[in-house]
Amino acid sequence: MLIARTPQITQYGVNAAYAVMRHHLTVLVQQRRTLMIGFSAQDTDVQQIFVAGANGSGWQWDGTPTAFLFAEDQLSAGQRGILASAYGDQYAPHRPAIEQAARIRAYAKPLLLALLLAVLERKAGALADLGLPDGWNAAERKMVMEGLRHIRDAAALAAEPERLDFIRRLIAATMLGLDLYHHGKSDTGRYIPVSSEPIQQIADVPQPTGLRQAAIALALLGRGAMDGDWTIAAGTASGTPIDLQQDTRRTRIFVAANDDVAGKMIQAGHIDPDADDTVLQRLARSPAAPLAIGPDG
Repeated sequence: MLIARTPQITQYGVNAAYAVMRHHLTVLVQQRRTLMIGFSAQDTDVQQIFVAGANGSGWQWDGTPTAFLFAEDQLSAGQRGILASAYGDQYAPHRPAIEQAARIRAYAKPLLLALLLAVLERKAGALADLGLPDGWNAAERKMVMEGLRHIRDAAALAAEPERLDFIRRLIAATMLGLDLYHHGKSDTGRYIPVSSEPIQQIADVPQPTGLRQAAIALALLGRGAMDGDWTIAAGTASGTPIDLQQDTRRTRIFVAANDDVAGKMIQAGHIDPDADDTVLQRLARSPAAPLAIGPDG
């Protein structure tokens, strides 16, 4: 995020102190696709960034995915200027198609939430795909991935109408689940990402973390919900990562990265090993270890 006063905006293109920033932003425009949300791009300094970035960028107006997107119903003059700079001679003859493809007709808040859920699903899907047997065909892999898509869609429905409250609950549930999964406790009080790697580098997530098998387990739970075998909810209020409901029966689901973490969960009192309403799935560190979903022991 960049915040600037009017004099700084005016001097952006000529002040030597901004040279490093100008170069960095120009390179970003050349190498990364752009999504603008709630930003008209009317300021001169913004226009200069995209004019400079257009040189040597090589963006094609009909490329996939689209290089420049705006969360707008109608494009502003500044946004059209960005498209004209980015696509150069391609812009005028293809203007209607370019401008239509550049619009995401959604308001910022629902769009950001949709992007968050989509990224979480895609990360989990990429991890699960890496964990499935090499011999599985596309149809078999799709069946597993559909479980994650079902969870994503159910979460999107649950987000309405209080999206901010939903985001807070989602963060709390994610922190609880991943904290218990990695550490066997839930008192670190910090946000834990699914992985620090972007989706393009998801294969770099170390196999001993067990996250590949954990993603498969989550997908299978989602598949069961999709088939009507049960419903899934976050049990954050009761200290449970996942609540599984079958008619009147509630089952608490815990997943641990390994036996050591599972032992810490029990020692910390998160799990009663004698309870008949709790499932603890322990994932071995070996990537070759089989995955099973069943009661503790």
